[in-house]
Amino acid sequence: PMVASMLFQALYNIVDSVLHGNKSIVLRAYANGDIHVTNFTKTSGVFGDTGTDLDSEVKTDDEVLISGSQIYTDKQGQDISVVAQDKLTGGTKGYAEMTAALAGGVGTDVTNNMERKNIINISGNSKLHSLRDINLYANRDEHGKDGLMEWQLRSVLFCGSLISTGASTSLDNSMKQYNQVVVGKDAATESIRHTNIYAASGRESIISEKGEYKQSMFTSDSADTEYVSTTAGGNSIRESCLTHRSTVASANGVTAFGPIRNFAL
Repeated sequence: PMVASMLFQALYNIVDSVLHGNKSIVLRAYANGDIHVTNFTKTSGVFGDTGTDLDSEVKTDDEVLISGSQIYTDKQGQDISVVAQDKLTGGTKGYAEMTAALAGGVGTDVTNNMERKNIINISGNSKLHSLRDINLYANRDEHGKDGLMEWQLRSVLFCGSLISTGASTSLDNSMKQYNQVVVGKDAATESIRHTNIYAASGRESIISEKGEYKQSMFTSDSADTEYVSTTAGGNSIRESCLTHRSTVASANGVTAFGPIRNFAL
């Protein structure tokens, strides 16, 4: 098979450091990309068989790791935002075509595995102190906009042989997510107003299309097409082909004069 493996990675690692500013502080690990993987085969002749076999793996890994560090704002009304977020668009597509033959078969086999990881980990006696809000967002930006995954999957064949010896399509997709915010037992965050902690899948749109188009002496069929649209987010977050693990873990070191608001979806 044709194998395509892609990793979009952004790592922000702050160790034994002191950061301060007179404006809002944003620490953001952000991976984005627009990628399209396509495998196309075509054949013709008296006798022939052709097929497409495509295995694709797409991963995003966005992490902000803060250890043994002090981060604070100098002026009133300034926020500290720690963000791990992704934005990925594209598709995985397999096509096979038998244009003209006395006898022949055609097939497509497309497998796609996707993984999203957005992690914030504050540990090792680290302290965040803000004179307004602290935002700890896994898969959301500092303005509250969710991360995005838009992916199109296609497995399509056309069999134009006079006598068809077989036509088959296969399309498999899996999605895993790990979105997590952890404030360790030795770490602390302090905000004058709100502390907002969020870990969720963000927005997703996964569109799958599987089609078989056959025309021979014995059959002319272009109706054998299956179209499935899967979206995650809002009320449809747990579709059968998607698995999510989003957690918010916080220790007693999180304090705020206003509400502490935790979201895990």
